[in-house]
Formats: sequence, structure tokens, C-alpha cells
Amino acid sequence: MRRLGIPVKRKTATIKAGLSASVCWGCLCFLLVTGCIAQSQTTPKCPVAHRLTLEQVRKFLVQKEPEKRTVDLIQACNVSFSLDAPSLEQLVDAGMTEGEFNVLNPETAAGLTVDQAHVEVAGLEAYVAGPNSTLAAQRDAELQKLNAQYQTERAKAAKVPPKDPFTSTADYNAQVQRAQAAATEVDRNHETAVAQVNADYQSKLDLRNTPFLARIEFLKKSEYRVAVSATFNNYNADTQRLTATIGGEEYWFDTVPGDTARRLNENWKSVAVEQPYAEDALKTRMLRLAGTGIEVSGALHSAQIAEQLRDAQLRMDEEDYDGAATVYQAILAVDPNNQPAKVGIEKVNSQKEAQKEEAALKTQKQKTFLAGLNAAGIWLDTKTNLMWITQDSDPVDWQQASAYCKAFRGGSFPDWRLPSIGQLRGIYDPGSSAYVDRVHGFIHVTKPDPYHIMGGIKITTSTWSSNAKDGQVAYLFSFFTGGVYTDSERIHERALCVRTYQPDSDGLDAPAPVAAASTLPQISLNPENSSSAPLSDFVGTWVGTMHSATGQSFPVMIRLNEITTGDWCGTIHHPPPLDADGRLLCMKLEGGTLTVSQTITRGRERCLDGVNVLTLVDHDTMERVWIDPATGVGRDKGLLKRQKE
Repeated sequence: MRRLGIPVKRKTATIKAGLSASVCWGCLCFLLVTGCIAQSQTTPKCPVAHRLTLEQVRKFLVQKEPEKRTVDLIQACNVSFSLDAPSLEQLVDAGMTEGEFNVLNPETAAGLTVDQAHVEVAGLEAYVAGPNSTLAAQRDAELQKLNAQYQTERAKAAKVPPKDPFTSTADYNAQVQRAQAAATEVDRNHETAVAQVNADYQSKLDLRNTPFLARIEFLKKSEYRVAVSATFNNYNADTQRLTATIGGEEYWFDTVPGDTARRLNENWKSVAVEQPYAEDALKTRMLRLAGTGIEVSGALHSAQIAEQLRDAQLRMDEEDYDGAATVYQAILAVDPNNQPAKVGIEKVNSQKEAQKEEAALKTQKQKTFLAGLNAAGIWLDTKTNLMWITQDSDPVDWQQASAYCKAFRGGSFPDWRLPSIGQLRGIYDPGSSAYVDRVHGFIHVTKPDPYHIMGGIKITTSTWSSNAKDGQVAYLFSFFTGGVYTDSERIHERALCVRTYQPDSDGLDAPAPVAAASTLPQISLNPENSSSAPLSDFVGTWVGTMHSATGQSFPVMIRLNEITTGDWCGTIHHPPPLDADGRLLCMKLEGGTLTVSQTITRGRERCLDGVNVLTLVDHDTMERVWIDPATGVGRDKGLLKRQKE
């Protein structure tokens, strides 16, 4: 049997193509008879010139000879017609079976050109998309019959005799309702019957279209001989690449075994050149050696190079310069004079050199940055991206420690804070020992114990953490023992400030411009100094509503006590929905304004620190503005009224 694109027929080959075995061909006839074939039960003889015409095959099918005899005949003879839509329709109407179709399908496509295949597919697709006149006529006849029956049955069901004097109104109305129900039932049955007829038509149409769809699929997946000149150029045994000139253009056939290349070269006159129904961007071609089963696929040399150049450019855009260089070098290996590849290699080298210079500059910037940190007394923990000051503060209580870190401006960074217990534990290093160089406390220590910490940080005594509970005690960490303990927020220990390292694309962390300051904020309350608003004017209980920038409102109550310098000066209460309480530390009195630091807790957790600016509007009205410590901007505002005692 002839394979697609091979000029020599293989008589004993078995064709496996076309329709699925699941396709129902029960509606087709299974016998075939021909007057042109000898009536013996042996392999049939071909007609004159060993060619089968469409009319001959159609007659065989109509006369219903056994299917095997028809299949043997088709395999033994040459088929001289194409299986286009009109031809296929004739054969289907004549009773062609699936087995006969599976043999005729490749036989009738063997001699097609690509252009002929495109014309045939267009005709088949138009046939499938259009109605089938025979099936449509059958459907229309059934629908016409249904409509006639429907009209008769509905008129009968809906008929109600006139009301006579002996029938009550209630009985007559019941008759009318029964007639209406019967008519509705007839309507419903008619709609169901019409839908079934249309569904049966579509099912029959799909079944009838099955061989046409199979033919379309077969043609689109096939390759076709092209009438072009083809020349064997050379074969590279190292790369297993065969090069041939086809139609004046060079094609590459990769991964071709040496023996295959040799046989193709020796039998070049028997090599058929084929192309797929739908060519891809690389203009693929197939070489087939008649009678051997040898076939190799290749692509247009210039198209392959163009595809590789696009790949290399994509890698350049993604800054994968090593990958781009590999592709360019692969192009130059087979095409040493390819100018775009040469230019690409130059660009790769230029970009890689620029990368080296950029990396060196970035490294130098980082070294300068780290040197500046060290000079400012700051250590960077690269494992956690935390910056630490390298010297703890003077003794302060917990509230002052928090305020100290918020006001700290080491390295000109504005966002210092107290570290958590977990962060303090993270820089504890039992393998590193240093000694306190100054002694504070009630006991004079002549031989102090060593403390253990990373980064060369100097620790004088235990260190405050940001963790607290109950609004009365806070957690401390000891770098002498590595232990965690709690103590009153009023005792004096040390603050070791921390901030998060936030590098930019250069690996640097540029600070926002801030005023230089690294000492504890001054706490100054001097009523004698203020004639416009004595401190006593602030004492009392104040209630009101705060308003946030986002439009939220929440109640607040502030109670200010008799105040002494540096002491707690009052309390703050937020009823639900905030449901939080806190303590106030008065920071500074200037005229009619009192600056207050706050610590607020919800349950056992600290939820909001910050600074309040309280300004007297009159004796019974006070404005409160809460300053966001992260930005220094007033965020929440409101008026409070003095509550009568």
C-alpha cells in the first residue's frame, strides 16, 4: 500500500488511520460487488491500467460484495480520485463501511499536493457546517406531521360544549378548567416531541458527518510531497547534522544517524520532499526514502538562526548574559559569518563588564556605608537585618527607655525602638566574653562577671525589652546569664536600641533627614515659668471623642493628677470599641500646651505608644492631638470637656 508521500506502494501493509473503532457504521452496507473483478474468492484482479475510479468503487459498494474483497482490491490497485466532499458523500450513500474508508482514506490522499489538500479541507468543512438536504427533508416531514396531529389533538382537548340550562355554573367552570388542563398537556407533549425530532436530526447529522470530520483531521495531520529541487549538501558526523538545499534554500536535519545519512545520499533520486499541511514558523520539511521507512525532519536554516537570535535577545532582555552568549556562540559555530551573532557577543561582553563595574561600585558603597555605621556606634546583624547601637544608655526606667530609643537618632535614622526579648536573645553569644568597664549599683564589684554578646556591644547591666505585662512590670534580658526576668517598670536599667535594616537596590539603607539627637528627651515641668497656663489648670478628668484621619471616632477619658517632674502624671481610658487603658508621663509644659507620653495596653498586651499634645482652649475645654511616633505627624484629634467632680 502506498504511504502518504512515498511513490512506491506496499501491497502487504496494514492501514491504521481515519475513524475511531467506536464510530458506528451500522447504517452503512457491508457488502461490495464489482463487475470489473474476477468472481473468484482469491485476491481480486485490478481493472484495466490498475486504476480504480470513483464510479467503479461506488458500483462495487452498491452491488454489495464482501468488505474484505473491496479492501483487498483497493490495496491491490491504484486509486485515481480524491476523497473530497462530493466523492465521500457518494460513497457514504452507496454504503461504504468503516474498514473500506480506513483503506481509501490514505490511498486517496497519497497523490495530493498541499494546495489540493487545502481546497479539499475547505470543501469538507463547508459540507459539515451546512445542513444535509436528505436528513433535513426527513426532519421537516416529521415536524409537519407532528404539527398536524398537534392541531387536531389540541382542538379536541380544548373543546367545551355550550352551557345548557341543566348544568350548574360550578360544573360548567369545572369543565372549562379540565379542558384548559388537557390543552396544556397537549402543548407540553408537542414541545417534547418537537425537541426529540430535532435531537434525532442532530444525532443523525453528527453520525453522517463522522467520516467527513475524520477526513479533515487526517488531511490536516498529513504531509505532502512538494515539487522542488533537492540537493544533498553535506553531513557532519560530530553533530549528526545533514544539510540539504531544497528549493534554493538551505535546510538542516539534526540528529540523523550516519547510516541513514549515507543511504539518503546514495539513493537521493528516490527521496521525496514533503511538507506539513500547516507549516510552522520554521518551515519544516520531511525527507522520505521510498520503500525503506526512512524519514527525517528538518527546518529552514535561516529560520532556525532567526529563532535562535530571538531566543538570545530574550535572554539579553532578562539580563541572562551567560545564556545569551551560549546561544550566540552556538550560532557562530555553524555560521561563523553571522553578523547579528557577532554583534550580540560584543553586547554580551560589554554588559558583563558593566555588571562587574556596577558590582564593584556597589561593594565599595556597602563598605563605606558599613564604615559609617561603625563610626556612628552602630552594628548590623546581617542574619536578622537588625541594627544595634554598640553602647547601652544610662540607667532609665522602662518608660524612659522606650522614649529614649524613639528619640535616638544614631546614624541619622529616625525609627529606633526597644528590641523584643526574642531579638535580645538572638544576639546573646555564650562563646563571646567581655567585662563591664564601669560599675553601677549598690554593690561594688571588684571582679565583675563577663557578659556575652555579639557585635562588640558594650553592656553595663541588664537590658530593657519592649515586652511588658499588666501595665506594671516589663521584661528584661541579662547578657551575663542569658536569662529573662521581669521587674517593675519604675526601676532603672539600660536601653539598647534597635532598628530594622532596609536596604535599597545598592544594598544601602539611606536614612530620612532628621535632626541629630541621641540623648534622653528632657522632662521639664515648671509651673512657675508659665503665667498663661499654670499646671493646675490641666488637673482633672477630661472626656470626649477622638477623630482619626480615616474618619473613625472613638471615646476617650484622660485623668491628670497633681504632677511632679518625671513622675506619672495621669491615666488614660478608652472604653469599647478600643477597650484599652494606659498611663501618662508628662514631658513638658509650655504656655497652654502640655506634652504627654503615653503607654496603652489592651488586656496584657501593649497596643499603642506615642505622644499627646494637650492644649487648653478654655478652662473647661482641652484639645488633644496624638502624634504618630513613626512619622511625627498628628494623626488623631479631638476636643475633651472637663468632667465636673
